[in-house]
This record gives sequence, C-alpha cells and structure tokens, in this order.
Amino acid sequence: MYTELKSYQLVIAMLKKYDVKDMVLSAGSRNVPFVHSVEKDEFFNCYSVVDERSAGYFALGLSQEKDKPVLISCTASTASCNYYPPVAEAFYQNVPMIILTSDRDPYMLGQREDQMIDQVNMFDRHVRKSINLPIINNKEDERYCIRLLNEAFLELNHDGLTGPIHINVPMNSYNRTFNVQELPIINKIDRVSMCDCKLWDEKVLKLHSFERIMLICGQKSNVSGKLQQSVATFFEKFNSAVIVDHMSNLDAQYGINTIMTFDENYITREKFHELMPDIVISFGGQVFSGLKGHLRKNYTKFEHWSITERGEVCDLFKGLTTIFECTPEYFFSIVNEGAVSKNNLKYYGELKAYNDNAILPQIPYSNVYAIKNVVESIPENSILHLSINDSIRISNFFKLKNGIKTYSNIGTYGIDGCLSSFVGQSVAAPGKQAFLVIGDLSFFYDMNALKINSLGNNVHM
Repeated sequence: MYTELKSYQLVIAMLKKYDVKDMVLSAGSRNVPFVHSVEKDEFFNCYSVVDERSAGYFALGLSQEKDKPVLISCTASTASCNYYPPVAEAFYQNVPMIILTSDRDPYMLGQREDQMIDQVNMFDRHVRKSINLPIINNKEDERYCIRLLNEAFLELNHDGLTGPIHINVPMNSYNRTFNVQELPIINKIDRVSMCDCKLWDEKVLKLHSFERIMLICGQKSNVSGKLQQSVATFFEKFNSAVIVDHMSNLDAQYGINTIMTFDENYITREKFHELMPDIVISFGGQVFSGLKGHLRKNYTKFEHWSITERGEVCDLFKGLTTIFECTPEYFFSIVNEGAVSKNNLKYYGELKAYNDNAILPQIPYSNVYAIKNVVESIPENSILHLSINDSIRISNFFKLKNGIKTYSNIGTYGIDGCLSSFVGQSVAAPGKQAFLVIGDLSFFYDMNALKINSLGNNVHM
C-alpha cells in the first residue's frame, strides 16, 4: 500500500523504471509517506540509518561496491544539510546517488514556519542535476513532475559521467494515509548516445515496425546538403510523411506544410484520429503549427523520438519516449543504413490528400492579399525573414520558390528585434535579395534599425 501523495507515488514508480532498489532511510515526519511506502514494497532493499550524515556516507559505500545508484531520504530542514559532506564526496568521485529531500509548503518559506529552510538547489554545484517537484493538483502538474524526474534520472549517467542528483519534494499537507494499491503508470525516457550501439540496434529494429511515421522538421536556419539527402532517403525507405514549414528550410518536394489544415479550428478531432501517426520523430527548433496542439492532446497514442545534439529533455508533445543525442545527419545515416523496405506511400498519401483538399478562397485586398503577392513573387535563392505570429502563419499558406532561406525570431517569439535581425542577415549575404514580412507593431518597435549604416541595396520590406 502506497502513500496518497502523488509526487511520492511518481518518485517510487520512476525508481522502479530505472531499477533503483537500494534505499538508505533517515525517517522523519515529512518523509514518512515515502519511507513507509518503500518499506512495504518488496522491490526495494531498505536500510535504516538515523543520522543523515552517516546515512549519506553509508550510501556512498553501498553505491561504490554495487556499482549502482542508491537513494537517500530524509525529512525537511537541517536534516537535509547533513547530507552535504557525503554528497560532495559522491560528486567528486562520480558516484551515482539520489538525494531525496522532503519539504514543507513552499508558500510558507520565510514566514517563520518551524523546521523550514530553502532546500531548492541546496547542493548547488555538487550535484549533476537538482529538481524541485511541483505540488500536484491536476494532470498538467503530474506530466510536469514526470518530465522533471526523467530529466534528473537521466543525469545519473550521461556522457560517460556519473554522479549524484537531488530531488526536493514539497508538500502542503501532512499525509499518513496509505490506501493506494497500485502506482501510476509512467513513461521512462531513453537517451541514446552515439556510442550506445546496442540501444541503437533496438531502436532501428523498432522503427521498421511502424506503418505511420510522422517526421516533423522544426525551425532550422542551416540545412546541410547531407541532411537534405538523408531526409529524402529516409522518406523513400520508411512509411513516413515529412511535415515542414517555411522555417524548416528543407527543400523537399515530398514535404507537407500543415500549418493551415491542422489548425485546431480547421481539422476535427475525428479526422485527426484517422491521420494519427504511430510514431513522431522530430528535429530542429520551434514547430509553428496547430499540429502541435493536436499531438499534445493525444500523446498516449504514439511514440515520440526527439533528435537533439545536446540530449536535453524537450517534451514537445508531452509524450517523449526517446532522445537521440546526436545531429540529425548522424541519426539518419544510422537508420537509413541497411534499410531495405520501401515507402508504400499510403500514410503520406492520406496526409497529402487531406492537405491538398484545403483550398484558399478568393482573397480580397487585405494584409493576406499583400503577403500572398509578396511571398509568391520572391525570386529563387533569396533571404526571407518572417516577423512573428501572423507574418509566419499567413506566409506559410503560400508556396515559396526554391532555395529561399527563411528566418524568424521564434526561439522566444519576441517582437522586439525582427527588423534588426533581418538587417544583419541581409548584410551577411550582400549577393542575395532579402525580404521582410513584418507587422506594424513589430516594425515600430524596431524601426531604429533602419539607421544602421550597413544597410544595403538588397533590402526589401
């Protein structure tokens, strides 16, 4: 029987996912819900060490000899401070340990509440990752908590380096009820590094089993010729559909721009379910499409593989299952190698047919009419900068000529520097014509960029 506190349930479920069995427990009022729960679960090996400092060093030795992560758990306030010496020792010896500190209601911090100190990030640079879990009141809090736990557990061993992580668990109620019989079902995120050959083989084999693969290409300023060819080869070999927009900068004849048809006000829930992928593979930056919202509502119905060079946990669609810590070029070179199957074009055909059914009405003179005529008139091999929101959305309704490199400041979606960024891009490519689509507020905010001395004759806005 487990505690009713959801955050502790998720911690325990994640410990099982990562096969962490050894618990060194220094029981106190705040961590009783956790301690009692793991003591009653035969999966765990529990050791009671009352003194927290001694408990930390005991866990250090246990972890070193077993060569496995060990968890230490204590109550709130100065009890957690006693962990600092063994945590520092574990950090410098690269020993994987999980420091689980229980905490009180964060709203009471600094309000002369008894037995309460600031425990967030308290071990500073002596842990590989420190997280502070939310108090869970709804499903969104639960999803956030699971993501944070995955982020932390993945750092127990990353890039060949091991070490301690810190998980702080605040609570706003004093709970000693143990009526929960089953832990929640949660997903463990795999991270595949370039040197993990066995896991690569497993994932490639699994990829061949999917019939409906959606490859989403996010914002990418610089697309190499190798990446262009690799994506084309992937499309030929796997039953996939490639989703792009202008910011993807991927010249793909087979690419489908769903920015209008997958808008939440356009496609019905039933139609989206008909077109649901078995797996989504994503790379690049921001995805400017209503597709993102639909996938987030259905995250339990497909796998999501994210390709990112730094290996960070970016749960774009709320159902991330695997991170590939590599460049997109490397990912496609591995999965394409030796692939003998051929795309039957069924899934691609379904998506394309639905997308092609969307017909723009006759557009009266308006901002949409003006943008249409500008975008469709831009010559090949030019530069195009799209200011945020409407400039991006409307421009993506219309087809660009080949070789047009598209930029947009959607890393932050700020309106404050679009014109200046555009000028910088135009100066860096004096041999190319450069075009800017910008709204009035964004223009007025940044119009002093027109005084930049380097402004060239290739600028059009």
